[in-house]
Amino acid sequence: ALEPSPILFRHLVWNLRANGVAHRCLALNLALRSPLQFRFPFVGRQMKYWHLTEVLEKVRVPLHEVGFVKVDCEGCEWGLGTEHELWTRVEEGQIAVASEVHMPQSNDGGYEA
Repeated sequence: ALEPSPILFRHLVWNLRANGVAHRCLALNLALRSPLQFRFPFVGRQMKYWHLTEVLEKVRVPLHEVGFVKVDCEGCEWGLGTEHELWTRVEEGQIAVASEVHMPQSNDGGYEA
């Protein structure tokens, strides 16, 4: 589980522990890198951005051990578009994906081209 906000990350860890599943989930306080430059006003300047492949390499989890990807990252979901191996495995039915898609709007102050 990736959560960029330090405050929400603490809630995430608490929730995992409270529900007895912390041993089944690795939580990291970072965000996925996106081709769009997105500002997280609630996080500050010390934001860590990684590609999904970087995350998996760092935590030593091979993609074939991932069975489900839930995406709700306010714009960073576009960074997953370049993860070709991920989408190949999704198309083959080996990984399930649930996502919210946020379309960048020209008047949305959170996105920069």
